[in-house]
Amino acid sequence: LEAVVDPADTPGVFAIAGLDEGGDLALEPPGPDDVALVLHTSGTTALPKRVPLTHANLAVAVDQVASTLGLRADDRCLAVMPMFHVGGLVDTLAAPLVAGGAIIGARGYSVEAFYGALDRGAPTWTQLAPPMLAEVLDHADRHAGVVARRGLRFVRSVSAPLSRPALERFERRFGVPVVEIYGMTETTGVITSNPFPHGERKPGSVGVSAGPRISIVDIDGREVARGSIGEVRVRGGS
Repeated sequence: LEAVVDPADTPGVFAIAGLDEGGDLALEPPGPDDVALVLHTSGTTALPKRVPLTHANLAVAVDQVASTLGLRADDRCLAVMPMFHVGGLVDTLAAPLVAGGAIIGARGYSVEAFYGALDRGAPTWTQLAPPMLAEVLDHADRHAGVVARRGLRFVRSVSAPLSRPALERFERRFGVPVVEIYGMTETTGVITSNPFPHGERKPGSVGVSAGPRISIVDIDGREVARGSIGEVRVRGGS
């Protein structure tokens, strides 16, 4: 196979496979510390940067997503997040499969595509960013029949803070809990999650640790008192 990207430009990221004499791909199996994905993000610095994520990072993060949501083999995820985003790749693709469940894909995100996939695929959960969640809610009355006959088990809110009024309106209209989380591309997604299906969910809160060790520190790196403002530090397998 001809290299599209020169591996010398990005050491350790791209592997070039050749064909052996039998015509089969001669691939070396990846190790836990090998890079599996290189994603772009600007959420923490406002400037785009590349984030290499290893196979070990992915394995830990996928298990954390599945366990924090109590995903089951009978769950069906409606995946509308873009697949170049950690929320699409880890949360709505890999985690449902690891739990033994199914994925329902929509052809890109739009309100009509969402409600069409909701009706045809009968998913048990979906994941939306707050602007998407608000748009789905705004059109709920027009799709009242779908809302009534296609009950979700929960909705996961990601990527940005969700206002408490928006959360409460969505839960009332759809009759399902909205699970708020906090995560970053650099941590392969989830860092904290509101407890679900058991435990107390607190609207406006990012919840509790999904696995990583988390601390809040001052400018000198010392942990601050509870209720104080500081810098978030995260350590863990993801």
